[in-house]
Amino acid sequence: MKKLFIILAFLTGCSIQSSMNESNETVIQDPQKESRSLPDIIDQQYESSTGILSFEGVFRSMSNLTKIPTTNANVSRTYSDVKDLLASSNKLNLYTPSVQQGFLKLASEFCNEAVTNATRIRAIYPGYNASEVNIDELTETFISNFWDGRVSSDTKENAIDEYKTLLNDFKSEGMNSTNLVFSVCVASLSALPVLIY
Repeated sequence: MKKLFIILAFLTGCSIQSSMNESNETVIQDPQKESRSLPDIIDQQYESSTGILSFEGVFRSMSNLTKIPTTNANVSRTYSDVKDLLASSNKLNLYTPSVQQGFLKLASEFCNEAVTNATRIRAIYPGYNASEVNIDELTETFISNFWDGRVSSDTKENAIDEYKTLLNDFKSEGMNSTNLVFSVCVASLSALPVLIY
């Protein structure tokens, strides 16, 4: 379980880079100019074309990606339980620990519904075999299905490599196929590429 949280930390640990002077020179500000406080600077930094989907947007996105309808009793109940934890606005600075927890719980329910039904899991991962999982195929399938068109190819490849390493560790410690599939499903479904626009 500890390693699952390492995966999640890797995926949700999105760094937002501040802009730099291209010549890497020290910029001296004019003392006559109005100074800005750190909160003002942070608010301005987060005002961009990138934001978090609304709680309903995340719910529908997870439904579309997993092919599990929003009317499913278990996911609908979980959504009702966690929607107050989810972001109330689209600002990226609202991606707080409680928002992450809500997304993780919702993703866990969608993935639980998927892995407990062979037809549902094969809609996402056609190569699923309950007795033996191919880690390379598993990671590439989930990340490609869930993140396609949302991240650069380099980001996707780096994540696939990290997933492979961690899932091979899980497998070597005796984790069964269903739990391996559940782990990669939750980690990739609750990651920022699914939650932002």
